[in-house]
Parts: sequence; structure tokens; C-alpha cells
Amino acid sequence: MDRMNKSLRAALPLVLMTGLFVAQAPIAYAHDPGRGGDNRATSGCGGGCHSGATTTATVAFGTMGGAVPTSVAANSVNTLTFTVSGGPAVKAGLSVTASGGTLAVTGTESTIVTTGANAGELIHTAAAAMTGGSKVYTFTWTAPATAGTVTLTGAGVSSNGNNADTLDSAARITATITVTGGAAVPVVPLFTGPTTGTIGVPVTFDSSSSTGTIATRNWNFGDTANTTGVDATGTTATHSYATAGTFPVKLTVIDGAGVSTSKTQNIVISAVGTHVAPVANAGGPYMGSVGTAVAFNGSASTVSNGLTATYSWDFGDASTAGTGVRPSHTYTAAGTFTVKLTVTDNGTTPLSNAVTTTAVITAATTPPSGTVGHALYDSKCASCHGPAIRTATTTSKASGVVGASVEDIDEAIREVTDMQSLQSLPAADRSAIAAYLNSLGEPLYKANCESCHGPGGTGGKEPAVIGASEEKIKKAINTEPEMASLKFLLTQGDTIEAIAKFLKRKGSGLDDSGSSSTGAGALDWLSLIGVGAWSLSRRRKK
Repeated sequence: MDRMNKSLRAALPLVLMTGLFVAQAPIAYAHDPGRGGDNRATSGCGGGCHSGATTTATVAFGTMGGAVPTSVAANSVNTLTFTVSGGPAVKAGLSVTASGGTLAVTGTESTIVTTGANAGELIHTAAAAMTGGSKVYTFTWTAPATAGTVTLTGAGVSSNGNNADTLDSAARITATITVTGGAAVPVVPLFTGPTTGTIGVPVTFDSSSSTGTIATRNWNFGDTANTTGVDATGTTATHSYATAGTFPVKLTVIDGAGVSTSKTQNIVISAVGTHVAPVANAGGPYMGSVGTAVAFNGSASTVSNGLTATYSWDFGDASTAGTGVRPSHTYTAAGTFTVKLTVTDNGTTPLSNAVTTTAVITAATTPPSGTVGHALYDSKCASCHGPAIRTATTTSKASGVVGASVEDIDEAIREVTDMQSLQSLPAADRSAIAAYLNSLGEPLYKANCESCHGPGGTGGKEPAVIGASEEKIKKAINTEPEMASLKFLLTQGDTIEAIAKFLKRKGSGLDDSGSSSTGAGALDWLSLIGVGAWSLSRRRKK
């Protein structure tokens, strides 16, 4: 059992470490036995489910006599079919949902989900044999009691019958049916919004909770007299009151036949003091390096009288202005840049305030490359795992391979199907990749921590962190609001451990490989020995 657990731990971080594996975009999902909720654009089983077949499956709605009807009567019971064709054509499965009405089974090959968020979904009970390249399922759909439009959505899978998701084919289709007749649905006006406010401060009302088929939504804010009685239209409406008092806010909803219904709710507006300009606070000074995103923070800015604010950032390098309280920006050149934050409130007459700070950007440092390991990782692994040095702005797949040892890589290549294409990779190349993955403490620190804590953890706008342990770093990420953006690192293999080792060695005068900082250089055979020792200790920990 211990051997099995160790194999799984080694395989999981590197399961996608091959450029030959191509993940297909999810199309549809249906499982054996059927599982509710799979008939949707994404699935809990991941984008690689039911993919890789050399031939493509097709699916279609219909009836025993032909095409699916485009129009049915309210409350009618309709027998429909769902056909899965093509693909491997050994076994089939389905999943069907309806935006209105009720689905029911006609035999033992399918069932209805009865509980949870997917209640009412039609799914298969077991994979069914396909005959002549297709499988036809039958079911009934009872139309709703009111007129309207219903969308049926079906997902089907044609499998090779080997009880695995790969080398199968999936497809998804929708059918729109118009329901005629039935009882008219009355419109009910409902809206939410504040019951108190202050002069000059905008308030917003929202009528999205109203029910029925609504053609028009009219608003009257109760503080002006006009000939139409309509101050605004739309699902939401925003208004600033110029005087104090109690005002009746009225929403009128009108259906397609012109029938209108109204709801009124009072709002009490109070006088306020003098409208003062915001106080902008850009934080900083900031530090970073070329090519690495710098996180800015204007959350210490304030506005008066309950107003809200917009934020505009000039990063000082002639780039496009940033927006929001906490933007990030990547500089393309080294230097000291004047960063300007302008905060503007949303008062009836908006007021603004601007303040400046600095961003000191140093030349990019090359991570322990020069090394065969870095180049090999980029060519053999990065297409699936993404860059080994990751930041909060990285959008590719999670890596989780930092700290992988030679033994981890060898074991994964032997036991993980998707990695067996790397069996011909020379042992020296595998060692070089492992050495690179175990020498990333400093560049990972620079990419994710240096902008706040300074170079090498010596302190910047935040205190020094030299010697911080792995446990202390994880606790700070989980508890400190300013570090919440780094939570993704907690899932990145031994990333936190690597950063902690760098900070410990920095405090003891050693570089990230454990050598004297006075003799640090490109990865060579001496650092490989150090990495081997680290790898051995990691495996013993398991």
C-alpha cells in the first residue's frame, strides 16, 4: 500500500508532463452509470473526459415518427427520442434536461434524478449496447401549463466499451419547442433597493426579482413632476436626490398585452455635510523586476458621505491606464517610475484627488537556466504544466512539479500512460530537469514575494522575511488579506518549501543550491549533487 501511495504521489504532479498529450475542449458528458448534472458546458470530470476517438459521434432529438416537434400544446404529453450515432459505437449513454415541463422515463435504460440541484434530469442507468452504429432512447416530456418557449438539451456519448473515458466520443444538442395555449402568467412587480439615503449620493433599485413575461419596466423616483410619470426604464435604475424628504419610489411593469401593475416603496433622504473630495492613497513605494507583474494597492483611499469611487492608475511608463483598487502591471524596462493614482467619487458633482508614489524596477534576473534542465523542461514539460515559475497572473495549467526528484520523474514515466512517450529521454536529461525544478526557490521568491518584502527577503514596504519557515509562509497566505492572491501557490507541489529553503539559506549566507553565496553561479555538477541530496530527503519524508 505504501508503494502504491508513493507511486500515486509521484505520478499526479507529472501526469501531463508530455507534449504529445492533446486535451480536447469539453463537448458533452454522460457517464456509466448516469450521473446528474453532466449535461452542461463544463463538467466535474474535466476537459479530457470522453475524448480522443478517431470518429465523431452525433446526437439528435426526434419522435418515433420523425423530427422533434417545433410547437406543442400546453400540458400535452409528448413521446420523444434521443439518438446517439457514430463514434466507437460499442456502448452509449445520455443526459437530457428541459428548461420547462417534466421529463419521464419509458423503460429501464434511463432514470430521473430525484434530488439535489439536478433533480428532473434524465440520465441512463447503464451503458447500453449500440446496434448498427446507433442507439435510440425513448422518453416522455410533459409540456408546462403555460405558454412559452422550452429548450431541451441532450448530451450523448458513444464509447468503445472499455470502461474508460478516453478514446470515446461525445456530442451535445439543443431543441427549442414553442408551447401554445395554457393559462396566462400574470406579471408581479418586485424590486429591491435602499429605504434610506443622503442628498447627492446615488441609490440603485433592482427589479430583477419581478415575475411574469414583462415587456416594459417604468420607474418614478417620487421627487419630480413630469408629464409622463416615467423617470427611468430598465431592470435597474439609479437616481440622486437633490433635497431631503420622504419620496415614493414606484415601479410599473407592463406585459405584452399592455396590462400594467405597480409597486411603491418609500425612501427617506437625509441632508449631509459638505461634499469633500476623496483622499487618494496609492501605497508604495513598490519594487519589482522587468517582466514580472507588480501588484498595486489603493485600498487605503477614502471617500466621504457614503459615496463610492473609481480608481485610475498611471504607471509612469506610457502604458494604458490601470483601473480598480488593486491592479497589477508588468514593466518592460528597468528604472524608477512615478506612479499616479486618481480617485474620483460618484457624487452628483464628482470630485477627484490624485497622489503619486514610485515603482523601482530592476533588470530581470535569469532563473537558473543557462542550464540544460531549464531548456529541457520548456521543451518537454511546459506545454502541459506551464512555466515552472508561476505568479498569480499565470493562466496556463497548474504546474505542481516544483521539487520533483529524478526518482519522481522516472517513476511517473514508468507508471503514467500519458508520460510513457518520455521513456527514451536520457537519464542525464531527467537529472537536469529535476535539478532545475529543485533550484527554483530564489526565482519563485522574486516572482511572488519580492515586490513587497524586498530583494532576498531583506524588507521593502513589508518587513523582512529571511528565515521564514514553510509553515509560517503557508499560515500568512491563509490569514493575511494582502497575501490571499498567493493561495494558488499552496497547490503548486513543493513551491512553498522551495521558497522557505531559499529564505533560510539567504539568512545563513548560502545561495539557493546550498553553496556559499560568494561562489554562486550557473547550475553545474556540484549543484546536481546538492539536488540529489535534497531529492533523497524529500523521498524519505514521504
